[in-house]
Amino acid sequence: MTNPPDDQYNVLDTLSHFPLQPDDMPKQLVEANDDQQFWLHDGPGLHNMKELKQALDMITEEQFGFHVQEGKNDFAMWVENVLKDPECAAEMWKCKTILSTRRVLIKYLKNYV
Repeated sequence: MTNPPDDQYNVLDTLSHFPLQPDDMPKQLVEANDDQQFWLHDGPGLHNMKELKQALDMITEEQFGFHVQEGKNDFAMWVENVLKDPECAAEMWKCKTILSTRRVLIKYLKNYV
């Protein structure tokens, strides 16, 4: 019986030193219940980050301005407090336009299944 080349063991040993961490795993998308849904000004109720991204594809500047003003960002507060994604919310607080808010959501939605 022959032994496999040492290279195979080295690869396995190397991989065992770098197990996937919980932060590396895709997260489950949080679904807000009806009591915690986000009501878009003059628009529908939203239940998760995917619906928020879709709404931002069609939102008007007036609707956006209702929710995002100096010292106020309803989207960021909802994402942090209800959808439990503080990293995404922290970046959303910096956003002053629909486009920048969409970009942040797209970036963070990649972390979800």
